Amino acid sequence: MSSPKVKNEVLKTIKTINAKYATTVIMVSHQPEIQEYLADRIMLMYNGKVEQVDSPDTVISNFLKDEVDEYPIADLKRNETIIKVENLTKDFYLYKGGHVLTIEDVTFNVNRGEILSIIGSTGSGKTEILKMIAGFEKADSGKIKILTNDTWTDMTDYGENRMNIRKNMGFMHQEFALTPHTPIIEQIATHLSPKTDETYENAVKIAKEAGISDETLDVLYQLTDLSRNEAIIKLEKLNLSPEILNILFPPTKTEEVIEKITPIFDALDLPLPLLNRQFIELSGGQKVRVAIATVLASNPEILILDEPFGDLDPLTLRIVANSLKKINEKFETTIILVSHTMDFVKEVSTRSILINNGKLVLEAKPTKAINKFIEIEELE
Repeated sequence: MSSPKVKNEVLKTIKTINAKYATTVIMVSHQPEIQEYLADRIMLMYNGKVEQVDSPDTVISNFLKDEVDEYPIADLKRNETIIKVENLTKDFYLYKGGHVLTIEDVTFNVNRGEILSIIGSTGSGKTEILKMIAGFEKADSGKIKILTNDTWTDMTDYGENRMNIRKNMGFMHQEFALTPHTPIIEQIATHLSPKTDETYENAVKIAKEAGISDETLDVLYQLTDLSRNEAIIKLEKLNLSPEILNILFPPTKTEEVIEKITPIFDALDLPLPLLNRQFIELSGGQKVRVAIATVLASNPEILILDEPFGDLDPLTLRIVANSLKKINEKFETTIILVSHTMDFVKEVSTRSILINNGKLVLEAKPTKAINKFIEIEELE
């Protein structure tokens, strides 16, 4: 999941070691271009069995023959601005490591129904911008405003308006925010609950009866978009028990989870019996698709995807790309994503933003932004 430049540097290093020291290299990769670049032979496996051992060209051709056709991006209006990022600035530091990055005066808008990709080198600030849009990080200066119910809300203003935005927003982290040893259906039930109107309204009622302010409830509500382990760590810092999340946001009933998740599992080519398995038991591709399904279960108006597709095989990546475009078409879902896979960016994006060293370099059609990105990487 590195940028093209970093990935190429790693691959060249492996190839050099192989040539210089005659080191035998055995690798697993879902990406045909990596196999073509490095491999002398490829072993293709399916369902635990060896299907074929042959030259890269032969095996890759056989592997890709079942790739589904590309689904077109829907022709939507996409002319109503619903997110305004204005003069965003933030310094980032590592503990004992000093200053590492400055996001400097970044300004852009996002329109309803767009599929906006943010591209740039590793460590350029893409993920940090996503987290600030979602309210996980606070900018040093500048504003992020999001439109909901005809009201513009500043994402630094804690309270009910911001909770309403979060209720209609899905965020998929690089780490997926799913725990390894809990059945999938339980995790979806926990994640879905805070996004439903019934649970949300009941949580507001319980909080008022308990004397919990809107600002504090907003902080607790934010934790429901994190993994359980991350949420517990943050609750401990607040001297609160994890039980408070179960009181405010009890898990959705199994029947409702199955009803909401079935069409999403179908769209992502996932069998329903996976619901009873633990996350750790799934393959890499299944983990990504289950994590996407978990976020999509609440039918969010805004979907934010932080580089969750870096290690998917092309067949699965095409299924995911088509699914995102179908969701965008059916619900006019606004999608903001970060990806280092440029073919995927071209395939799913209506517009791209290029970030380099914390600065916005270009807003353009995906192909133009990608070409500029490659030009910058070659010069650095």
